[in-house]
Amino acid sequence: PDRKPWNAVFGPDDPVSLAFRFSIADCLLNTGAAGEALEVARALLTDRERVQGADHPHTLATRYLIADCLLNTGAAGEALEDARALLTDRERVLGADHPNTLTTRFLIADCLRRTGAAGAALEDARALLTDQERVQGADHPHTLTTRSLIAACLLNTGAAGEALEDARVLLTDQERVKGADHPDTLATRSFIARLLLDLGDVDSAGAVHDGVVAALRNRGLLDGEDRLEEALTVDRRLEAASDRAAD
Repeated sequence: PDRKPWNAVFGPDDPVSLAFRFSIADCLLNTGAAGEALEVARALLTDRERVQGADHPHTLATRYLIADCLLNTGAAGEALEDARALLTDRERVLGADHPNTLTTRFLIADCLRRTGAAGAALEDARALLTDQERVQGADHPHTLTTRSLIAACLLNTGAAGEALEDARVLLTDQERVKGADHPDTLATRSFIARLLLDLGDVDSAGAVHDGVVAALRNRGLLDGEDRLEEALTVDRRLEAASDRAAD
């Protein structure tokens, strides 16, 4: 039998149709097509504001997706501006301790770091961590992700030793909570190996990073994805260091 498209079955303004469009944009973003995702999400936002209202949680979620798309297209400054405006509305509508409000604060800190304001990003991320530990708990995945951001901010501010110390503690907790082969855990191993290479400790870097690329590929990550590209970069640095030692 003929199958009608979902938007013909439910109607273009039905919440189900709007949710499908959100999922499409989110999938595009997660597969690296941030520009196309941004276009879909902006069109969706116009319809959600008209149908569901500007303060509807799904409308606010679409604004978050747009800011995330902007960040991933390299427009960190515009993403930061949008995320700050969104934070004001989420605090008003959802409350300061709502998980989505906390996630918006993470996005702001990440935008700050990517615009070169690592010190401000570090300050924001540390304040966020305190609230996440209180509201969501120390082992919540979002709390662990904020600790990863803090380590990156420390590195960007020149505090490589402190970043390495924090990342090692984080790795232990990620292995316990998420598992040794989780992509976030593997990404932390890449981060640690990178720091060790910067410090000239090639042997320790190689030991930490052994098997990371293969494990990421086993988890389905494809070439071009950030965590896999970082791991491949570390492996290339390790290979170059080994070649120099052999000469």
